[in-house]
Amino acid sequence: MAITQEVLTREQLVMQTSITEERDADYQRTIRCILILLAATVIAAGIFFFLSSKIYAMVILGLAVVGLSFYHTPFALMFLFFFYPLEGGVALSQIGAGSRVVGLIVMLSYVVTRFRGKVIMPKSFIPILMFLWFASLSIIWAVEPSVTVEGTKSLLLNIIMIFILMNTIKDVKQMKMLLWALFWGGVIASIMIAQGQVTYAGGGEKMGRVTLGEGTSPNVLGNSILICFLGGFYLFNEKGWVNKLLFLIGGPLMLYAILNTQNRTALGTAVMAPIAAFLLSAKGKYLVKNILGIGLVCLIGYGMYFAAMNTSLLTEMAKERMRNSENNLEESGRVDQWRSGLEFLAQRPFNGWGWRNFPEMFPDYKPVKSAHNNIVAIAGELGVTGLLIWISIYIVVFLQTLKLTHPPLRWLAIAFLVFTLITGMTSTTIVQKGYWYAIGVAFLAGNISSEIDSDDERIHAARIKT
Repeated sequence: MAITQEVLTREQLVMQTSITEERDADYQRTIRCILILLAATVIAAGIFFFLSSKIYAMVILGLAVVGLSFYHTPFALMFLFFFYPLEGGVALSQIGAGSRVVGLIVMLSYVVTRFRGKVIMPKSFIPILMFLWFASLSIIWAVEPSVTVEGTKSLLLNIIMIFILMNTIKDVKQMKMLLWALFWGGVIASIMIAQGQVTYAGGGEKMGRVTLGEGTSPNVLGNSILICFLGGFYLFNEKGWVNKLLFLIGGPLMLYAILNTQNRTALGTAVMAPIAAFLLSAKGKYLVKNILGIGLVCLIGYGMYFAAMNTSLLTEMAKERMRNSENNLEESGRVDQWRSGLEFLAQRPFNGWGWRNFPEMFPDYKPVKSAHNNIVAIAGELGVTGLLIWISIYIVVFLQTLKLTHPPLRWLAIAFLVFTLITGMTSTTIVQKGYWYAIGVAFLAGNISSEIDSDDERIHAARIKT
């Protein structure tokens, strides 16, 4: 009996050690990449301040980021997540190109390092591939095929990013590194907003402290900060007083930044998404914790809104816009835009008018610039067929999410899915990177939970075998 127990213990220890070493190897590479980047930053700062050479400083940082990204794909993903909230607040006309360059580096890094480990293609990913296939197929019947080609290329890149995410980030520690990168990017962007330094190239409309270029909207900027806020809230729910302290500092700052963009949907989602996640992930010992979490969310949300509307935190123009909330959808123009989408759906009910070919492609509907709703946009562009495929994505992912055995990961997946649903009610967010980043994190949470369960099953099988 003693010998059997000794063998059992030895088998379990070997299995646990093997799993731990496999997970820690990637984590340690990420830490090394961060330390090297910090060293490169110090060198670049010295060159900038003492030699007054901005170009050489940027070259050093750029080479460090690119080199480290090729060395380790999780680091490349971290930089991509960090860069996402910042691109809405940097006054560079080339910012879109910069984002694509970072994405290309991520893909090349994955190709270079892919020879380690297996490729994961979960069944829940199939509806997304079907949606991509149907969007690509709509090039054939699109009114403006060139627009559909460009839109499909963007959709493809986002879906590739999700695929790389699932095949690169394998444990909770690595996922937290991604969320920390997202959080700090949001904090920096929020500081820029608070200081009135956020502007789009070309100038444009002044919205509180945020200057918007022609044809741009505060919605994208507000949503990008919101997704950072939700990532930080997940970290707040984890153990450790440092996590909680950093979020209690950065969280209100991000809410203040969203207030300054006057993205009212984002403000509401900042409260509703965590609450929905707490309610749907409540289980066992987490029930009391979740109830306390709901109270905290409501308290922070109301406190920030009260302070903003009754102090000088917001400009008078911003306060007036916040008071005139979009209770009257007719005045906001949303209803007319939704009607236009339904008219186009009625004309081509099965296949739509082509991906990204909403009414602005048609002379008679030029004033209608966007569907301002994901459902209306997809229905008008891909018809009932595309709409059903899109709905199936949510059905599959939500069913998978509710089965997750780890409440914190279930909370994260639900919060990000709710983010995509609510923000997509008044804006066409499906064409924005933030939408697919959120979908990717939801998939990642499910994948990591499955990996944890598989590890537990392997250890259990070793125990039974002995």
